[in-house]
Amino acid sequence: MPEAPPPRRELPHSWELLRRLGPAAWGAALAVLLPGAGIFLVYAYSREIAAFVASLGPWAPILYILLCGAAAGLAVFPTWVQAVLAGFIFGPTLGIPAAAAVAVGACGVGSLVGYGLGRAISQHRVRRLIDEEPRWRAVRDALVGSGFWRTAGIVALLRVPTTPFALTNFVLASVETALAPYLLGTVVGIAPRTIAAAVIGSHLPAFSKETLKDSDPKWMMIAGLVGLVVVVLILGQIARRALERVGRNGGKAAAPQSIK
Repeated sequence: MPEAPPPRRELPHSWELLRRLGPAAWGAALAVLLPGAGIFLVYAYSREIAAFVASLGPWAPILYILLCGAAAGLAVFPTWVQAVLAGFIFGPTLGIPAAAAVAVGACGVGSLVGYGLGRAISQHRVRRLIDEEPRWRAVRDALVGSGFWRTAGIVALLRVPTTPFALTNFVLASVETALAPYLLGTVVGIAPRTIAAAVIGSHLPAFSKETLKDSDPKWMMIAGLVGLVVVVLILGQIARRALERVGRNGGKAAAPQSIK
């Protein structure tokens, strides 16, 4: 007689999951909430922010990348806002390509800050929890644990639509995505929409609450939604195949990689 498959593990209850995640759960919640609060501050002090950046002198592009990147990584400054601001400040003076490069550079710095923060807060809790459940581990490894280029491609795919930047940073860091493909995928994936936002910012008559609200054209919103649907379908297909492999292996997944 064929060997019976092992019994299905009972998944932890929601409250048990939150307890075991500890600070990682709070970190994810803050990554969702803080950018929303940050946009209100930008609306309230938009003119002051623009004037401050413009007053930084010749070091303004470098300081902008560092300051806005850190703010985006700490989830207090939405990336689309800093991209529009970069276009508004640097586009007319340095040119749109330079403004776009500054905006993408700030996103790169922000992703590094968010990655370091996520790793420091999660402290392997998320990875250990995933490794206990073969299905979760199989999905994680299929997405961001199967080699440099595949991981970079998945990360880039996640970044193309308008997904929450801070939350994506935190989740990718918490599941311990390798840093090099994470950074490459982030820069490649986020570049198109960041450059588009910088171009839009370069044509604004002023950087204010009113112009920011009107700066996102309908075609960008539609493209972002379509892109998000496509990404979800692709990732869902990859996850489904990973789960099917676990089922064919009798509920077993590959051995978890060592946590460093």
